[in-house]
Amino acid sequence: MDMKDAEEDDWEAAEQESPEALSDTGWDDEVVEEVANGDWPALESTATELSDACAVRDRQPSYEILTEQELMQRQNILVERVVEQLFVSPEEATTLLRAYGWNILNLINDWLDEPDKVKTKVGLARVILPTEVSDRDAPFVCSLCMDKFAMDDTLGLSCGHRYCIECWTKWVVAEFDKGPQAVFTTCPGFKCSAMIPEEIQLRLLPGPKRQQFKQWLLDAFVQGNRTKMKWCPNPDCDKVIENRTGGEVEIECRCGYVFCFKCGLEGHRPCSCELVQQWLKKNSTDSENVNWIIANTKRCPKCHVNIEKNQGCNHMTCRFCKYDFCWLCKGDWSKHGSGTGGFYRCNKYEEAKAKGENASLEKEEQKAQEARNALQKYMFYFTRFDNHQKSIQFARKTRQDAEARMQLLRDIQGTNYQDVQFVLNAVNAVVACRRVLMWTYAYGFYLQGTSEKDIFEQHQERLEKFTELLHGLSEKPIEELLENKTRAEIVNYTRVVLRYRDNVIKAIETGLKSAQDIR
Repeated sequence: MDMKDAEEDDWEAAEQESPEALSDTGWDDEVVEEVANGDWPALESTATELSDACAVRDRQPSYEILTEQELMQRQNILVERVVEQLFVSPEEATTLLRAYGWNILNLINDWLDEPDKVKTKVGLARVILPTEVSDRDAPFVCSLCMDKFAMDDTLGLSCGHRYCIECWTKWVVAEFDKGPQAVFTTCPGFKCSAMIPEEIQLRLLPGPKRQQFKQWLLDAFVQGNRTKMKWCPNPDCDKVIENRTGGEVEIECRCGYVFCFKCGLEGHRPCSCELVQQWLKKNSTDSENVNWIIANTKRCPKCHVNIEKNQGCNHMTCRFCKYDFCWLCKGDWSKHGSGTGGFYRCNKYEEAKAKGENASLEKEEQKAQEARNALQKYMFYFTRFDNHQKSIQFARKTRQDAEARMQLLRDIQGTNYQDVQFVLNAVNAVVACRRVLMWTYAYGFYLQGTSEKDIFEQHQERLEKFTELLHGLSEKPIEELLENKTRAEIVNYTRVVLRYRDNVIKAIETGLKSAQDIR
């Protein structure tokens, strides 16, 4: 049987599932009845209904995706609140908020208790214009470079320090070159804590550095609100996620990248952040190498170097100390011969084992067997974890192919983007399901308890089956994609598979108790 025949058989088997089984997976009642009768429902003609059929949002997400412009609006709202409540200028409000890590509650509480102390702590600075200086016609001596300047070529802050523009520029640029902490640059005066207003730094910085400084200002704002704000980890994305609830929430950014808000790693449901760290550490350390050594080698009885047996003969020669010994009993090989069973069998060991002797050898053998079992279990789960990880990468590459096929469908039918979006929706659903399946193998590796494990593996297997079937549907040739029946299959199966995926996640995260936990 070739791959195509096998795929068709799987699909036919899925179509022939009982109505009760299909109901458990989330099919609508009318769909269940028609599928059970061997007839798929016709695809609705409107693009809106197509889009709705592919939607799998049972509730509104607990987060909001912000552009940089929207992020700056969030900043301005906080600045306006501080201006209104503390009766300070917008520049002073911005400086205060930056100094307090944009924590407006802490700022207002401290200000109401001891405003002067806050001003001193922050070093609240206001730019003093040359026109505000009484003796502005007298030459000014900059205390940093000791040169004389006209007052118009200087800049002073309310902290009392005034320097020439050239020295200010050198100071601001030097602090910029140290990195993102430049947004908290203070006056160069001796032990002065006055923060230099950001508009002054932007004015003094050369053009190429200004954009980077603005980015650092946004970074500082996000960092100050890190419990509820994070940049999307995708290096090609400039969006910020505002998480209203906080904690371990899986985020799907507009760029398509899925990540965990708590740990910042790529989406890993149904595993907790702690389990993910444990699994990744296991994959990256030498723990499995140690298990392999224990399972497949023995120590030389003389020099104690680990030796691997690579042939059938029990006669071992240590390559380091040249000691000849028996692999089974680890005794001197010179004492072995036809009387001990020859080269390939050691009666001496078997007899001692039967009598309960050689306890240390049995203990070593037991330890080696346990290591082999542990290694075998790890390789079972890791191989499947790795396979889904590679399948995800492959599926992502097929997105471009899906978009090309969508364009071809549009050209043939003269329809809009939404009418053919079901193709891309199916591919994205496959990626989403494979990501969950990938992490179910990490979860399964640590899962204890026979009954719960049986339930878990049952639904893991079913999700894998649904995912493979949907993957096959998403790769149907253009001729079949033009048929309403095929479209209906893809639209409905995309919705069903994603719903089943969500239910699997929910059941695992809340604790599997029975086979009825996932519907």
